[in-house]
Amino acid sequence: MSALARDTHWRWVDSQEELAALLRALEAADVVALDTEFMRERTYRPQLALLQCQTGEQTWLVDTTVALDFSPLQAWLEGPALKVLHSCREDLEVLAQALAPMAWPVWDTQLAEAFLGGPLQLSYQKIVEQYTGITLAKGETRSNWLQRPLSEAQCRYAAEDVIWLPQIQRQQAEKLRQLQRLGWFEQDMCALLAEASQPADTTRLHLAFRSASELDTASLRRLRDLLHWREQMAVKRDLPRSFILKNDVLFNLACKPPANRQALQALQLHPAFLRHHGDDLLDVVHGQSPYALADEPATPLVPFNRPEDKKALQQLREQLRNIAQGLQLEMALLGTRKDMERYLRWQRGEVEHPGRLGQGWRQDLLKGVSTAGI
Repeated sequence: MSALARDTHWRWVDSQEELAALLRALEAADVVALDTEFMRERTYRPQLALLQCQTGEQTWLVDTTVALDFSPLQAWLEGPALKVLHSCREDLEVLAQALAPMAWPVWDTQLAEAFLGGPLQLSYQKIVEQYTGITLAKGETRSNWLQRPLSEAQCRYAAEDVIWLPQIQRQQAEKLRQLQRLGWFEQDMCALLAEASQPADTTRLHLAFRSASELDTASLRRLRDLLHWREQMAVKRDLPRSFILKNDVLFNLACKPPANRQALQALQLHPAFLRHHGDDLLDVVHGQSPYALADEPATPLVPFNRPEDKKALQQLREQLRNIAQGLQLEMALLGTRKDMERYLRWQRGEVEHPGRLGQGWRQDLLKGVSTAGI
């Protein structure tokens, strides 16, 4: 069946019988393409609305909003079949929370294309056009995927998100073998899977604030505890973090803790928030809450912006740029500014681990590069 003909066919799965049929097809397939449609604007956890699967000649649209026994599907996700997705980072997160963490082997066509010299953020529409010559519509990108029934246009859009992935993967794999970069790609895919499976450490969220290094110890402790508290509240109520307390308000509370309820009310927080969380918030900022942690907060690193830092960063950037140009790869695939800063801090003994630049294929490339004096 041609690709153009296949795009008009899909099988809707919303019963235990249809799910069993899908599982038989999944278990018989060596390669399965996957995608997800989800909503997360008003919840902490992404709400999985649809799972698309491509098993050879059949496209399946799984309605994950119905009450079915998905345990066989969960077991399959953790199994040995090759699972192909495009730009899979969010899909890994969504599936891990809604069904099960996906196990190796997993193939991300966006990442694979980057190792072939393509852009790091190549869209699915562009990669399909590049490999098949087919131009896909983008009209349903912002659909409400939780509504039922889905329109035919929504179903077509969802089906098209997986139809061409297997043939793209086959071509990419052959090209990566020819360039001897398949191992590089697999290392990065394994790292991506490991990262997706790691739960967030809610006691270190304050390290993401660039201004945290300027805080005194007491303010830093309050910031750490407030972020920890907000994360637990967001999980408990299944709300986005910003619906609980916005970052700028939280940072100000850490720097200038209100002494009492009256001072808290002067901050003009929403009345409903004050009614439900005012006392808890005061307890957190004054260290009297179960969310006020006993351990000292992890110390943020000083921003990497001294003259000697900038000089070292520029030298390392030039070296990475030369390597990337020689390989015809985007430099950001080798290392971002964050990667470079960590590597330089490691060389100076400021951190214990060198990060991505100090391991795997990136480390091998840097072995032939002098970093003396950086």
